[in-house]
Amino acid sequence: MSKFLITHDMFRISERVKKIDKDYFILFNNKNNKFEVHHKNQRGGTYCLTCPYDRLDSRLLDYVLRTSSNNSVLLMKEIEKHNYELEKNSEQNRNDYVNNSLKQIYDYASVSSKTINYKDIMNTKWI
Repeated sequence: MSKFLITHDMFRISERVKKIDKDYFILFNNKNNKFEVHHKNQRGGTYCLTCPYDRLDSRLLDYVLRTSSNNSVLLMKEIEKHNYELEKNSEQNRNDYVNNSLKQIYDYASVSSKTINYKDIMNTKWI
């Protein structure tokens, strides 16, 4: 078997995760050397998340709490805020690019090899 149930660990993370929800449990996946958090009553399988850290410590508890379905409203607000910031930055970058391009076009077009008589610009010269 490539996955092992973790029942005891140094910081008692496997016990403490059950305090968040009694149906959580932790497995160690030998194929990728990662810890996985599972939930007994989850639809479509028990897998919830893979621990982003290389050891079991309190960061995993914070991560599980943050991604728990009980906090889904807060998590969605956080995602929406992050997406808004990305969109805002993208729009600002686009505006900066357009302004810089327009400035370069203006600078290129305004440099001429011959002098321009500004009084005659709006007058038509008939031959």
